[in-house]
Amino acid sequence: MNNKRLIYLLIAILFIWALILSFVLSNKNNLQEINEISEYNVSGFSTDLSKVYDENKSSIVAIEHDGKISTGFIYTKKDNLVYIVSTYHGVSNSGSINIYFNSGVKTKGNLYAYDIYKDLALIEVEFDYDVKPVSIGNSSLLKTGEFVLGIGSAESLEYAFSSQFGMVSKNYREVLNNIVFNNSNHAYYLGVIQLSGEFSKGYSGCPIFNMQGEVIGVLTMKENEVSLALPINEVKILVDKMLNGDDYHSLDLGMNGLYINDLEKYEATHLNIPVDIVSGYYIENILNNSLASSLGLNKGDIILSINNIKINKHEDMLNVIYSDIDVFEIIVNRGEENITLKGSIDYND
Repeated sequence: MNNKRLIYLLIAILFIWALILSFVLSNKNNLQEINEISEYNVSGFSTDLSKVYDENKSSIVAIEHDGKISTGFIYTKKDNLVYIVSTYHGVSNSGSINIYFNSGVKTKGNLYAYDIYKDLALIEVEFDYDVKPVSIGNSSLLKTGEFVLGIGSAESLEYAFSSQFGMVSKNYREVLNNIVFNNSNHAYYLGVIQLSGEFSKGYSGCPIFNMQGEVIGVLTMKENEVSLALPINEVKILVDKMLNGDDYHSLDLGMNGLYINDLEKYEATHLNIPVDIVSGYYIENILNNSLASSLGLNKGDIILSINNIKINKHEDMLNVIYSDIDVFEIIVNRGEENITLKGSIDYND
């Protein structure tokens, strides 16, 4: 009898233990599922955009100039001087520049330097409070399909320091731009990041953040209901030269094209690019009376190097554009033959 009772007791204990274990495992699976949903990641970065916004909102400023609203961001601070990056078209006319910080402080800004062709402005502000400059990323690592966030002013001060969500629809492209300068029209190609959707008008000059909270571009213009941003790698070169007081020339070759590293094999085959050429710059178009045409470059040429700088990616071309060179030696592949072109430019013309 005692043995039977012991057996029944063991069976009861095992049954209760099985129920407890089943309940624990069920809750663990549910908790894991909840965590997987709440911590959903894309390319290893959390899609919780509020974190990117909260960490960077104090680095954004709203700009009011000549009745227009635009956006800027704190690039650096030296002693009691704050330097803000924005677009040139937002502050180009005469009149005072009013700067509004996220803290509620309003002050005046001065146009310190600008580049009309890149539509970039550097604004200097006297400011005694502590400020946080943005973190600068690397736009060459940007991939098509990445999520991005813009923090700016949606057309009025009432909607300053708001945010808009977007996606990189093309990590690099070259668009034909036209500006009127010195009473004449200037056409040139501008390298930009293409963003899905249309950011509000007052967002011009706002920083575009990746999911790590780094600035990878500056919103500059809209084209056919898509937004375009100047890559931060080029912005950094320009702004650092401005801050150092360096004279520089933004060399305009007057051409656009594709980097062979970015092409799929079928795309390279379609463009009749030789199979043994795996890097270089394929020229799609050349503007009339441009520097590229005067140097003897043709549509369909593949630029392999300029003054011994191998052209594999856009950063290589930036090294040429901002190097202030006046004598050129360009090696190109033309008709499956490598040829050398030589020429010069006079910046005083």
